[in-house]
Amino acid sequence: MNPEILDISTDRGNALQARSDKVLLIDNLALGYRLYVSLGTLRLNDRWLSTAYKTRFEELKPSSSGQKREWEKKRSAAYSGSLRHFLAALAKGELAKQGFAAYLSDTRRIRSTAQLFELNEDQIAAPSGAGEWKLKFQGFLIVDYLREQVDAGFANAYSSSALRTRPKRSILSLEKDSVLFDAHGQILTPFALDISGDWAKEGLARELPLEFSR
Repeated sequence: MNPEILDISTDRGNALQARSDKVLLIDNLALGYRLYVSLGTLRLNDRWLSTAYKTRFEELKPSSSGQKREWEKKRSAAYSGSLRHFLAALAKGELAKQGFAAYLSDTRRIRSTAQLFELNEDQIAAPSGAGEWKLKFQGFLIVDYLREQVDAGFANAYSSSALRTRPKRSILSLEKDSVLFDAHGQILTPFALDISGDWAKEGLARELPLEFSR
């Protein structure tokens, strides 16, 4: 709503940067929220987007009962299978119940999880103080959300093969020794995770307030 307050530039490494000393106002008309965003860091190079920001949510007033129901449906869809949903399920010890499967890999590029070792909650997270958990693993954590299928492209671009699908898949690696998170799935350790795969595509547009739950 106020793009004029953004200062956009490139640094010596030709990475795009955005800064602002004022609060960004963003109306998310798909989910029914006004977002008040205090931007700390936004840097985009040829491979990675690094961001740090704080967001306050305010519910927009629906124009009808139909719009209210549509917002509720889309909010639930945005939460399902998200990184926050995964961490909240991890804290509850409910990965499988919530539709997740987690695997350890020595590379982020995999074709199939068939040869990978599936992990349980105790192998990747442990309580760390009141209402906090610690995420810790070696290598790459491959996370599939089995209740959502995404387009995997055509098996052969030159044939009439049916469109293939795969589970929603994301890959995590640690930039620090471990990551703290809370029962809401909120990450408490900044700049500690590298995220690729489907979670890396979601961004601010699919974020929800901490009090949201299904």
